[in-house]
Amino acid sequence: MHLRVITYTVDAGGTSRFIVELLKALKQSRPDARIEFVSHGDCLHHYGGLLRTHGLEIQSQDIKPPAYWRTAPGRVLNIPGTWRLMEALATSLTRWGFEIPPSALDKCDAALVPVLQGHAVPKDARRAVIATFHDTIRLESEAGLLQQTRAREWQLMRRAVASNTQLVTSSETTAARIEELFQLDARAVRVIPLSGDHDRRSLAPFTPNGWPWSNAPYILCPAHLLPHKNHRALFEAFAEIPQGHRLVLTGFRADLPRYSPLAVRLRTLARRRGLRLGQDVIPLGYVTDQTYYGLLQNAWALVMPTLAEGGGSFPVEEAVLQGIPVACSGIPVMREHMQRLGAEVLWFDPYNSADIARTLIELRRNYTFYKQRAQDQVAHVKRRSWSDVALDYWRIIDEAVGA
Repeated sequence: MHLRVITYTVDAGGTSRFIVELLKALKQSRPDARIEFVSHGDCLHHYGGLLRTHGLEIQSQDIKPPAYWRTAPGRVLNIPGTWRLMEALATSLTRWGFEIPPSALDKCDAALVPVLQGHAVPKDARRAVIATFHDTIRLESEAGLLQQTRAREWQLMRRAVASNTQLVTSSETTAARIEELFQLDARAVRVIPLSGDHDRRSLAPFTPNGWPWSNAPYILCPAHLLPHKNHRALFEAFAEIPQGHRLVLTGFRADLPRYSPLAVRLRTLARRRGLRLGQDVIPLGYVTDQTYYGLLQNAWALVMPTLAEGGGSFPVEEAVLQGIPVACSGIPVMREHMQRLGAEVLWFDPYNSADIARTLIELRRNYTFYKQRAQDQVAHVKRRSWSDVALDYWRIIDEAVGA
């Protein structure tokens, strides 16, 4: 079996973790298969570094997509800083989505697109194509997304649906939504739940004792700064509870940079509600895996106020597996995720900041009980390995090649 894994988009968070863990498990579960990673530019450099860090010997193919300069992550015409200009101006110079060149599908048995969002599958693909569509957030969210970007995402998804691409997603909730949006037959989208049991063998032990606040109890919120991550409601809730626990923010742009309009609004909200940045709220932003796992292991609790996810939440599952108490948004996909794990967390209504505040107060009042429950359930949760995930993908790949 000759499999090409193709992606041209870069994400420093859960997507990168998904791709690396999946590649590793695909290789380990079928060592006789020939697996190549296809990408270009910053994306190829990003994943090449991650593959080396994890000791993965997978051959890379540098295949440039058409009109790459119009969709290149980070800059236009290789001019530093132009991503901010294009983001602000939203000119017609740029467009959302990479065209996967037909040459990327040559000389292989099948192609796996681990992140379909932002990729256009060739209309006349002559190889079996399996693509993971992680969530419908860009298709349905009205906040924080340019209309032309949303329209382009719909166009790319319709192309994939009209082709022979086998769609995969990571939850029954998202599969049902995709089938509803695109009027597909029931079970047209295959479901492969992911794993939050990530390999940390390459990470040296880390204790976050270099920060003056790290020895006191803190609540960890690991989420990129995006509208659907719902930091606003979390800030409102945190302002309503008696202080004593700091709120630590990690994730892309969670350092609240002043060039981000959403970050500026959150800074204004914090100031208006009496939350002191750097004291009550610690906006760290993106941190390395080593630093993040150190923060997680020492966290008093983890909070996840998200309004939308695809298959659940890596940070929530990681906290559950570490015995860290979790307060979480009670949206359907998160309830499905915790039910699949057989785990108990504290639920709240993410659209109601008062309910978030009440949940955090309840956690504080009965912390001994919730901490013990979190620790006790570690031995009983239904663990799913990345090997299980890879075997499910290989099953679908084999079916697609045979068909």
